Amino acid sequence: MKNQLLKKFLELKKQYAEQNPAIENYFSNEQPTSTETQATTHKSAQEYLQNTSLKKKLDTLIGQIEAELNKAESDINYASFTDKMKHAQTILDELHEKTKSTWKKVTDSFFFQLLLVFLLKSFVFGWYCVPTGSAEPNLLVGDRILANKMAYWFSPVKRGDLVVFDNPEIKYSNNWAKYLWQRFFGLKLRFLGLPEGPDNFVKRVIGIPGDIIEGRVEDGHPVIYRNGQKLTESYVNTYPLIAVQKMNGFFPASNPVMSFFAKIRNSTALQAITVVSVAGLWYLINPVDIFPDLGLELTSIAVGCMAVATSHLMRYLEIRKSENCDGHPSFYSYDPEKSYADQPFYKLEAKEVVKNPFSGKPFFRKAGEPELGSNSDSFMQIRIPQGKYWCQGDSRRNSRDCRTWGMIDGSLIRGKASVIVYSINSEEVWWLFDILKNPLTFWSKRFRPERSFTILRNPLPAAEQI
Repeated sequence: MKNQLLKKFLELKKQYAEQNPAIENYFSNEQPTSTETQATTHKSAQEYLQNTSLKKKLDTLIGQIEAELNKAESDINYASFTDKMKHAQTILDELHEKTKSTWKKVTDSFFFQLLLVFLLKSFVFGWYCVPTGSAEPNLLVGDRILANKMAYWFSPVKRGDLVVFDNPEIKYSNNWAKYLWQRFFGLKLRFLGLPEGPDNFVKRVIGIPGDIIEGRVEDGHPVIYRNGQKLTESYVNTYPLIAVQKMNGFFPASNPVMSFFAKIRNSTALQAITVVSVAGLWYLINPVDIFPDLGLELTSIAVGCMAVATSHLMRYLEIRKSENCDGHPSFYSYDPEKSYADQPFYKLEAKEVVKNPFSGKPFFRKAGEPELGSNSDSFMQIRIPQGKYWCQGDSRRNSRDCRTWGMIDGSLIRGKASVIVYSINSEEVWWLFDILKNPLTFWSKRFRPERSFTILRNPLPAAEQI
């Protein structure tokens, strides 16, 4: 029995010895000085005295425990020993937490919050920026929406729901580790063989398992039949679409810095060299111990990987033309009775509108007409099997959806689009970019306050109303 108690005590002493350098460093560096303000000095002195008192208590308890263990086994007070061990462990944990460096506290707090955000985003609410106009006019480019990922835990997907799902055309890896990377992170790291994750789309559910869907063109207009009934869809976009070419980013791709990061991003060998070089340099210089618990070696490797990740983020700084999914200019809903500046959905500028070089007139698509040269609006009856869904964009002339891919698997659905949190008339990934580029007009022309905190409704087609 005494050997077991001794083993527990030695484990406590080992833990104390490992944490003692940080504790001693605190007492040598954190003592309040006369150069601090009176309020700061008082606060620091109080903390310093409290921590000093804790250390004295801990040292006293360790001495008492050690003295108890020096007794004969029959004389040891096991209840007292257990109580003192618990008290010493509590004080050691508290002292360790209080004497952490400021940087370590910030780091721990940051990664805890990062983990919390990751868990919430993965399993509770998803945060998405609408990149295209396929769901206009109900969702606009630049809307920031929350998707409720718990909506389908206890109830099935319903007709009329706006759902967020992964691109069904992407191929997931058969390797479970790579699959999880694609599913939850999605950043392409060539040197580690980690593939890119899917884009997310927002479409409306037209058919659920058991439904029979059919597409027809009647009187020059595409219509949908479900279970033999023609649907009257109030949510479908009726506005014409105007071709728009916006410029996003800050620096041209030819910029030496942007070109350098692009080469790293596109080369497996350069990514590996970057990781090794940055990790080695960080290991030698060690300016800041970012991940103290990982050790210097793993911290250096982590910093190297962060450098490669930065090369992917830098692509958002490159000047690039806005394009839709088929490489053509973006198409936005347009009210022909209003000027560019007074449009109800997007405040346009004349220089952004793409014009026919021969006629000088803008390019338009008529929302209620089928696409020329395409039979995507006309398709034979399709019975939807279990686990599959038929989804289409509300802006039918501006959407790639199940008419192109076929039915989507229910496992790809990530949640139900629920709330527009805020909205910005911009295609930039980060709205801060737009503030930097348009500091004077951002709040008056870019920000759309009327769309903020808007609940997304899911109206049923007329055939479904009772």
